[in-house]
Amino acid sequence: MKKLSMILTVLVIFGSSAIGHTSDECVVFEGIFEKSTRRSVAKFEHFQALDGEAILKVYNESEGPHAKKFSSATISINRKKVVRPWDFYKRKFFRFWYHGKKKSFHYSHFKQPDDVIEKTVELTKGQNSLEVMMHSWRGGKIKVEIVKPKFLASDDLDCDFISDDGDDNCPNDFNPDQADSDGDGIGDVCDNGDVYPNIVINEIDVGTGPYGPYGGIAVSPGGEFVYVSNYGDHTVSVIKIDGNIVIDTDPNQDGIQDITVGSFPIGVSVTPDGAYVYVSNYGDDSVSVIRTSDNTVIDTDPSTVETDPIPVGDGPSGISVTPDGAYVYVTNYRDKTVSVIDTSTYTVIDPIITMEAAPIGVSVTPNGVYAYVSNFLDHTVSVIRTWDNAVIDTDPNTVETDPIPVGNYPFGISVTPNGAYAYVSNYGDDSVSVIRTSDNTVIDTDPSTVEIDPIPVGDGPFGISVTPNGAYAYVNNYHDNTVSVIRTSDNTLVDTDPNTVEIDPIPVGNQPYGGIAVSPDGNFVYVGNYGDGTVSVIGFE
Repeated sequence: MKKLSMILTVLVIFGSSAIGHTSDECVVFEGIFEKSTRRSVAKFEHFQALDGEAILKVYNESEGPHAKKFSSATISINRKKVVRPWDFYKRKFFRFWYHGKKKSFHYSHFKQPDDVIEKTVELTKGQNSLEVMMHSWRGGKIKVEIVKPKFLASDDLDCDFISDDGDDNCPNDFNPDQADSDGDGIGDVCDNGDVYPNIVINEIDVGTGPYGPYGGIAVSPGGEFVYVSNYGDHTVSVIKIDGNIVIDTDPNQDGIQDITVGSFPIGVSVTPDGAYVYVSNYGDDSVSVIRTSDNTVIDTDPSTVETDPIPVGDGPSGISVTPDGAYVYVTNYRDKTVSVIDTSTYTVIDPIITMEAAPIGVSVTPNGVYAYVSNFLDHTVSVIRTWDNAVIDTDPNTVETDPIPVGNYPFGISVTPNGAYAYVSNYGDDSVSVIRTSDNTVIDTDPSTVEIDPIPVGDGPFGISVTPNGAYAYVNNYHDNTVSVIRTSDNTLVDTDPNTVEIDPIPVGNQPYGGIAVSPDGNFVYVGNYGDGTVSVIGFE
């Protein structure tokens, strides 16, 4: 008899959004059970989990002659039978006559990959028992998997059984022992000793005029390209990360050609598969769609002769594609709305969502359930529930549908990869507010004071982007030509130059208003500088 093979697995997939992307489940137990004798065999295992429901899945892994000889099994969770022998059979109904007698039913064994048994089970916090009794007479093999849906484990998205809400010292990484050898509050499995991109290693010219990036910059999910909207010349530049060079999008013309889009483009967002780029055109109230395979703007309305963009609301600014690529959320600054584009038809679905004053930044949560929108003139953040596009009430104690109050003139917004927090840059008071998404509350980043304190950053923060590992948030400061770095484990500013007394940000180009984005591997940070038409590339020394 072969020994039991048990694997404890965590599945976490990160997503990202533009101006400012997790699987739906995590496997908490996976075991292979084999039997080669002619007797029923019972096997026991224990595993840890959180309180609540989970899904038990059973697969027939038998191969060769065993695939037909496998009979059934009885499976119990915490001494309660959840799978019984008859679950392993599917009933097929046949009606035919044989010597005047009617035959009615025929049974056949369940068989992978056509079938999988699924049962809802109840888990308890801590140790759970699993019993598998196999009834095969001639051997066989089954795989038993226990899956915890993420919405049932929303306080522990890395499935290490430590709450993410202030307790887990590595909320994005599986580390049940919480080891922290240097005592800095960051667990060993995610502690890189404050090794992060901290110096400008390149300045890349984009566009054709002195005034270039203006709010839009996004990196492809595969980490090959950076897309930059050039507000002044109505184009999008494409930077190849390998070499950090601007590529020619039209080799049939002289010089380096950018992609011509609509009037005064601002927001940029790439689809999860990297196939398309959506660009919000502030000047003509539209969204252009770029096909990345050939860097061509596609026609979203083939019934006309022109290459049509998608019409949206008045003054489209922020833009974010949902993690499944099905929808695009666009903030319309001038008419206080959010348009939702169905990517299968390139049309805006009804109704358009009414927001507070001047919505500008938008970031969809990694699980795609919510979209967070910063309202620039209202000093708030609204939360849209994506399945019905309703603006939710973040304060049930009042009659109104309340947004979340943050700092003055909030602009950029970025949700952490684990979906636990949303970071909001407040242009008006040089700070960053941190929203806990589980209850939509602004947290206090300085418990030594009475007030609920935001994080102080540089002068005029606009864009904000969280690294793929969730360890840092980068903020571009428009008025002092710098980028501040926030360590998310304790929400404090990182000193990027330990040779000085002050806590130093990273100096970049002139007027870094043009968005900010981190590469998927976390090795580069791209900052759009509106004032000198460049992109600063922050890397390692």
